Amino acid sequence: ADLIGDALHLVTPIPPVLSQSIARHPTRWRPVLLRQLNRKGHASGPAAARLLADYGTREDAERLAAYERRSTPAVRKPQLSRSLVRRVSPTLRVHDLGRTTYEVSSVEVQSSVARRKALSLVLYLVTRPNQTATREQIIEELWPGQNPSSATNSLHQTLHFVRRDIAPWSDDGVSAEYVPLDSELVYLDPDLVQVDSVAFMRQAKEALSSNDIVRWGPSIVRLYSGRFAPEFEYEDWAEDWRTMLHAQFLLLSQVTATALLRKHRSQQAIEMLSRAVEIDGLAFELRATLIRSLARVGATDAAADHYRQYSNLMERELEVRAPP
Repeated sequence: ADLIGDALHLVTPIPPVLSQSIARHPTRWRPVLLRQLNRKGHASGPAAARLLADYGTREDAERLAAYERRSTPAVRKPQLSRSLVRRVSPTLRVHDLGRTTYEVSSVEVQSSVARRKALSLVLYLVTRPNQTATREQIIEELWPGQNPSSATNSLHQTLHFVRRDIAPWSDDGVSAEYVPLDSELVYLDPDLVQVDSVAFMRQAKEALSSNDIVRWGPSIVRLYSGRFAPEFEYEDWAEDWRTMLHAQFLLLSQVTATALLRKHRSQQAIEMLSRAVEIDGLAFELRATLIRSLARVGATDAAADHYRQYSNLMERELEVRAPP
């Protein structure tokens, strides 16, 4: 390792056998590669830096960033150190169905702890196609009425708070950008961020178009634990996405229940429908299907009890009498 490290500039391109050795024995190779970074002007430095980006640890990021700044001072954001940090950073999970939480490395950050404006920025991006928005769109929705200069400053400050809420241990310059600002676009990094509502919508569409909804439908319905971001119930930017998600949940629940009943799996349909009705007490069609399912298995008392509630809700909410 020592001999090869001193001659990395002669080994171009890096052969697979060397890459495999570094991957298998990182504790032996890392000191060798870091030593090359400290040798100012040595020809092996660039190759060592590239290998550290591929095989180094988070602890190497700061030294790699310092090397990049020293060797290419014109580069504003060191690329190799950013690549290293992005590779080793934990995935951010945004749980936004029901009460919103962040989850990073098994650590949860509740919405009550996160800064409200920072949380609203993340959730606003969730509602956008490909979780991407322009500066102007964000400013128009989150800082309406502010002058452009003040609103831009607010956006930059909020992005800083987003990083602090998600990963308070991170250091600016060598921390992962879960929510990058790239020229005029702000987005959630698809390789670092997973969003519950986005995953549910994608999987629900796949299940509804599949030929085996009995197999996939029940587990996907369980992913829906509540309406999108209730903390922002009255924000206009959240309403369309919330409505689409809930409509997809109701459709998937109904289609799955119908398929289960057709396969004579009434008990599974009842369990799924009961949970769906708990989430949305005004889902009248699901209630009606639940009543029929209970009657089918002979649970007439439960069916009658649900029917009385169903009838009362119909009269109170829709001002019509329930069908007999």
